[in-house]
Amino acid sequence: MSGNVEFYKELSSQIQFGFSLIRIRITKGPFVDRIKVLTVFVLIIVSCFTLLFHLSATFDGNITNNSLMTFLMLSGVLQLMLKKFSGLTINEVVFEQLMQWIRSLYNEVQDDSEIKRIISTNLQGITNFWKLAYRVVYMATFTTSSAFLLAAMLKGEEGIIFRYPFLPLNFPLSLQLRHVLQCILTYVLSYDIVYCDISIFYIGLQLYGAININYEIINYWNEDIQERPNVIKIIAKKHCDIITSINFFQDVLLWLSFTHFVTSTFILLFLFTLVRTNAAAEMAIIIICFIITELFILCFFGEIIQAKMEQLAETFYLTNWYDLSLEDKKAFLIILGMMQRTYPLKAARLYDINFNSFIQIVKMAISYCALLVTFST
Repeated sequence: MSGNVEFYKELSSQIQFGFSLIRIRITKGPFVDRIKVLTVFVLIIVSCFTLLFHLSATFDGNITNNSLMTFLMLSGVLQLMLKKFSGLTINEVVFEQLMQWIRSLYNEVQDDSEIKRIISTNLQGITNFWKLAYRVVYMATFTTSSAFLLAAMLKGEEGIIFRYPFLPLNFPLSLQLRHVLQCILTYVLSYDIVYCDISIFYIGLQLYGAININYEIINYWNEDIQERPNVIKIIAKKHCDIITSINFFQDVLLWLSFTHFVTSTFILLFLFTLVRTNAAAEMAIIIICFIITELFILCFFGEIIQAKMEQLAETFYLTNWYDLSLEDKKAFLIILGMMQRTYPLKAARLYDINFNSFIQIVKMAISYCALLVTFST
């Protein structure tokens, strides 16, 4: 067994739990994880109904800071619910095959010491990078949530955006209790966001690592191409595995990414409205930065995977292929043909997940903001 398997074991339970949250998977997995998934899903539904109940009880047709923040939180909760319903469309077999490929990446045993070093270095690197990304995302999400909750507490009654049908408002410590319940619901929503997003990020990172491993193996092969004829078989197998895994990842992201793009666009437009009307503008700016960062990470992976695949094809083409035997030259042409094809990630198989999509969404939000400024003046 490869020594790299420890890197996989270290994080696999967190990733499995994250996708259990995405797919509302309460029938399989460890008992404690199933209880957590069920609890989070129930509290998300509770959040939705308590926000709607608060709006029905307080909204009288006049736009206030409280009603705007309630609408904002409700739109965020609805985004989470829509993403979970999108997660239900993930094919269980496809997801298991994707996870099996990731396990095989860490279990792989190679006789060549240099290839073994390349694989180990890259897997260790992406594992350490994921740990760093997890801490950053965790801190950013919970800092944003804490800033929102602190601002709400300072406003007192005006800061309450959740209302509970069977909780009276006139008993002692009612306000404090409602703020505590608001904190619980908000932190549960943040918890769900962190685990769901970071789990998708993990799979994208594995694809990047696999492509980079193949890239370095090609360079190693090219250093002494005549003495390493068997390496081309390793390159071919790895590239076929990468193509298959990209297709699996595409199927996993199919509706999740589309739902995320659409809902994030509408939330951004709403946030720019808050900024323009000076209603909770500081909080709105913080959330805008958070949502744009979320979109950027998703589009970044689509862009970087496509760019690395193009780099892989170019590097393979520039090897000293003319030193190969006739049989290996035939294999080279077949592999090069596969590498020169593009494999872009698409949301709902309609929109490319890349920097262009990210720029289009941000441009739409900025144009909307400019339109608001024009009409207000």
